[in-house]
Amino acid sequence: MKRLFKSYLWMVLLGSLAWASCSDKEVGGRVGGSFDPSQPIVISDFYPDSGGIATPMIITGKNFGTDTTGLSLWYVDEDGGRHRGGLVSSNGEKLYCYVPAGLTYKRNIKLEVTRANGTDTIKGTGERNFKYITQTAVTTIVGTQTNAAHATKADKLLTTNLSAPAYLCIDNDNNIFVVQHKFQDGLTAYGTNCNIDCRNEKNQDIAGMVLKADLKKDEVSILQESPYKINAPAYSTLDGYEGVYVPDDGGRTYYSLLKDQGYAVHKQQFINPNGYSDLDQSNWKYCFVINKNDQMIYSVMFKGQLIRINPKTRKAELLLKRVGKDGPKGAGGSDAFCTFSPTQPNRLFISFTDAHQIWYVDVDQLSDKDSLTYAGEPYAGIASFGTVNVTEGKGWEDGALKNAKFCFPRQMTFTKDGKLYIADSGNQCIRMIDTTQGKNARVTTPIGVPQSAGFQDGGVELAKFNWPTGVAVSADGSTVYVADSKNQVIRELSIK
Repeated sequence: MKRLFKSYLWMVLLGSLAWASCSDKEVGGRVGGSFDPSQPIVISDFYPDSGGIATPMIITGKNFGTDTTGLSLWYVDEDGGRHRGGLVSSNGEKLYCYVPAGLTYKRNIKLEVTRANGTDTIKGTGERNFKYITQTAVTTIVGTQTNAAHATKADKLLTTNLSAPAYLCIDNDNNIFVVQHKFQDGLTAYGTNCNIDCRNEKNQDIAGMVLKADLKKDEVSILQESPYKINAPAYSTLDGYEGVYVPDDGGRTYYSLLKDQGYAVHKQQFINPNGYSDLDQSNWKYCFVINKNDQMIYSVMFKGQLIRINPKTRKAELLLKRVGKDGPKGAGGSDAFCTFSPTQPNRLFISFTDAHQIWYVDVDQLSDKDSLTYAGEPYAGIASFGTVNVTEGKGWEDGALKNAKFCFPRQMTFTKDGKLYIADSGNQCIRMIDTTQGKNARVTTPIGVPQSAGFQDGGVELAKFNWPTGVAVSADGSTVYVADSKNQVIRELSIK
């Protein structure tokens, strides 16, 4: 539909150009007026007022001139970045053009028209902004799609066989680290059972694995095979400790895979905080995340404790005894997945999978909080605001943060512009929140068909997922990768 609309719009614009050219030739032999260097360039209006890459546009104004030599159109983003627009033609009062690539992150765009005049440049600027609209498409980049249980086989990217890809992290070289995880939760959402077998190269049923997908070398390698379930990893750039940190499902155990040691696996344990020797009893950690300011490892455990681990000393600190609200598993228990905002680097966002909610904690503002009673701040999901209970809050609904619904949201990640992407596993789709919009932020579904499991690459009208559980962003913060668990592949979101 989008391609048909753009084709139709181009036909309309080209028809307008032909009509305008004929009409203007009747005015003193001038086509809309030749460029007059003594007069300013004026942008009075443009159409359409929003669009994505390659959207055709008409810009109206004065003193553009008909000769396009030296004439330029610029799309200027919020940071002052200048992107040259695609200029098709000019009749002096109308420019026919299209939206360039490269505007992904800054949606409020100023339009400028410039013309070189000897050593000088004359510029005209529009009074209102063009709204850039991001477009998203899905491509499979690792694995061969199937939903049948099978052995893991490491090979080239697209001939590798994954058995249970669940969670992701990415290093500074854009290697994708894939944690495979055996799901036995018995959860069912909209007819999809999430039980997934994790199998090693010998086709033996195991609990977890860590693999590395090298996108440059087009190869996948197995780094670790674990008899225990392992969860969402994090990548640290801490000098001397740079590498991948993978939480074990239970207790205090975790694994460090340091880069300068070729990502060899080291089993470690964090040291319980003072006064909490039983913290790890009947408790689990589902996600690690690194705060780039202090380079510490953060995690929210199953029973709700927010902890911070020093990777050098392995000592853990209890920051809050209970984050969030009571979940359906008793004692506030819930799987929890965390990520830090790039625009507010000390703001930790937490998805509570079993409670279908998202909360946040400003970890640099806890000195005046009671660590025993302060629970953080509700952010998204109708149940988190007390409007309905957890069961009623489960589902799919886009819109205002206080009205939105999720269904087993899991790993989250940020693009560098402050957009939060969420693997909404039970809804079979990827959700997004532009956190820079403050109270006006909304929950949207940029890709995937809500509550409809399947497998299909392509754009928003076509793409389908089957129990997506993991997401991670590339080193430059621009590309989102998805662990599509029941399809047993890694997908890439092309955001333009």
